[in-house]
Amino acid sequence: MDRDGGGHGENDVRDPRHVAFSEIGVLGDAFLKLASAREQSLRSGWFGLGFVLYASTAFGWVFVMKHLKLATIGASTRSRWCCC
Repeated sequence: MDRDGGGHGENDVRDPRHVAFSEIGVLGDAFLKLASAREQSLRSGWFGLGFVLYASTAFGWVFVMKHLKLATIGASTRSRWCCC
């Protein structure tokens, strides 16, 4: 919790920025899955969109890693990988 008791401090995994990066990654995963169903997956528009979304999360995660421990990030994104 942060100093004012609101629970959205620098180390809080519920911070909207952290959640947003994870959700963008999930969207990227979904588009990559759609691309994989195509005959020429790597030439699909779904692949391009999925690639851009998924790759953009790398920039966001660098920001997140400045503020959270790796174990905290892992715990907050664990459900994303368990559902695939």
